[in-house]
This record gives sequence, C-alpha cells and structure tokens, in this order.
Amino acid sequence: MERNNSSGGQTKELSKGGILLAGAVLLAVGAAVFVLARTDSTPPLTMPRASFTPEEIDAAMADLEKRAADIVLTGQEREIVAVMEELHGVEVASAQPDAGTGERARELREVFRSKARALHDENPERFLELGSHLALEFQGALTDLFEIAGKHGLQRTLEAGGDPVERVVRTGGAFVKKAVEVGLIDDRGALNAPKLLPPVLFLRRWFGMAGLGSQMRFSKTEQRVNNDFVIAFSTPGHLRGKLRAIDKLVQLEPGYDDDLAKILVLRQAGRSDEARALVEEAVNKRGRADLKIMLKPQVP
Repeated sequence: MERNNSSGGQTKELSKGGILLAGAVLLAVGAAVFVLARTDSTPPLTMPRASFTPEEIDAAMADLEKRAADIVLTGQEREIVAVMEELHGVEVASAQPDAGTGERARELREVFRSKARALHDENPERFLELGSHLALEFQGALTDLFEIAGKHGLQRTLEAGGDPVERVVRTGGAFVKKAVEVGLIDDRGALNAPKLLPPVLFLRRWFGMAGLGSQMRFSKTEQRVNNDFVIAFSTPGHLRGKLRAIDKLVQLEPGYDDDLAKILVLRQAGRSDEARALVEEAVNKRGRADLKIMLKPQVP
C-alpha cells in the first residue's frame, strides 16, 4: 500500500517533543485495581472482565484484516491521514506545560471532521475500509513497541525514542500514555486486554472524530471488547456509560457477573448507598451469598 508519511516537519517535531514528555511521566501514575471490603481470610472482589478465547480474538482480527484490504490511498484520503497524524502529534505535545497547542488541535479536529464526513458521505464502505486499514497500522506499531518494551521496559523505550515510538505517536497519538495511566499497559508492554482492543478503540475514535459515532459498526466480539474496556478502564465519573456497557455486555455474554460489576462501578463513582442497595437486592432476591461480604464495614 502506498502511504504518505510526510505530515509536515511540525508533526515530527511535535511527536518527538511530546513523546519525551510521555516517557518522563508515563509511569508516574500507578494503575489502581478496585478492591472492596475484605478480611484476612476473604479474597478481594475485583471488577469482572469479559471472557475471550484465543480463537474468538483471532477470528475477529481476521475479519478486521479482511475489511482492511490492502488499499492505495487517493489524494483525498492522504489529506485525511495527514491531518490525523498532525493532530496526533499535537495531542502528545499538548501535554507539555505552556505548549500552546490547544487552538491548533481544535483547528485540526474541525478539518478532520469536514474531510472525513465528506469521504463517508461519498462512500461509507470506503470510510470504514480506510479506518480499518489505519487501525491495523496502529496495531502493528504498538506490537513492535511492546516487543521492544518487553526487553528494555516501556519507559526506557519511550525515552529512547526513534522510529518505533514515532510510529505509535503518528498512528495513535497519546494512546500509550493514557493507557498506562489507567492500568491498561504495564512497563513490560503487556496489554491487560485482548490484542483486538487497540484497533477497536482506534475505530471508535475514527468514527467519533468524524461525528459518526452512532454509525460505528462492530462485530459481536468487537462489541464485547469495547464494552469490557469501558467497564474496566474508563474513569469512575463515566458512570452512565459504564452501566450501559454492563447491560450490553451481559446480553452478549450471559455468564458475565453484572451484579458485581454494577456494584463496583457505583462504589467507584462514590454512590455507596446505591451500591449497598444493589448488594442487598442481589443477596436477598437472587441468592448471591458470595456478595454478603460487601455488606461488612470496609477494612482500611
């Protein structure tokens, strides 16, 4: 596939400058696993996760690759990709104190939205195909970065910079920094989620930035991966989204423990009274004796 990697000198400078900052602060924020009341003899209750077999993930990746057939970008599409790559560089650079890039980021988002919508309106299937293609490029860049991080550590790898780091910034912006902050990636480059998640998140943003989020089409496995991410890694304040994701996930995966998941996200959001009411309902009406421990006072 023919690619245009020249998003302008500004993109490269922003990417390099921003990633140095990312390397310096990437692991400053530890990943916290939410744990409820326990005693010395009681194991912690942690957020339920969706369950995936390797075969499911491999099949979903194969479907994504099929959607992202090897394509040659048109001039219009190269312009869209160039805007996206510059925006990714600006987003990374904007984490620096007094970066002064906020206005430029807003301008680039507007340009991307306009150009991406035009492509979608002209050919919706092509828009999906291009997004899938770029999602796999992002996945490939991450895979290479994680391989190096497995040997040298993620922070050292980011600080060293070079092409592997620049490719991740160009294709995914500040994804790595944000993922580390929420506990999605550890310092050895291990992803606490299926390998399908990064391209799924890329596609969700691809459609979202174009103002087409409601038209995003995920396979069943992609939906489960996305909902699992929202439940386990989105911020506690994103309560409505978490609760919706729990309801969607239990429909797709009937064995998923939605009782515990809802209780935990309510507790995370500071809604302790509502969480306790759900515990009592689960214990008294659905026989969830395993949740009785959550009615005991918390141990510091």
